[in-house]
Amino acid sequence: MESVLCSRQTIRILKLLKQMGRLNVSEIAKHLGINYASTLTRLEALETEGILKHVEFGRARLYYFRESPRTKAVICLLEAWET
Repeated sequence: MESVLCSRQTIRILKLLKQMGRLNVSEIAKHLGINYASTLTRLEALETEGILKHVEFGRARLYYFRESPRTKAVICLLEAWET
């Protein structure tokens, strides 16, 4: 878990998803100005850790927060940083 959350780009992805809800990889990459492959790698790591989930619509994957105690803890951490 520590290795996943230690990246500034990962934190930015989490903040964006918290603010916007469900987004696909391209939208996240475009909003944050990072490349698609890097964004996808970080999203997959967050999904492996049980923080995010995705649903597929054709070729598009929409990522969003999973309902879990771990996710709630991450959201609380993000909120604490924002204050």
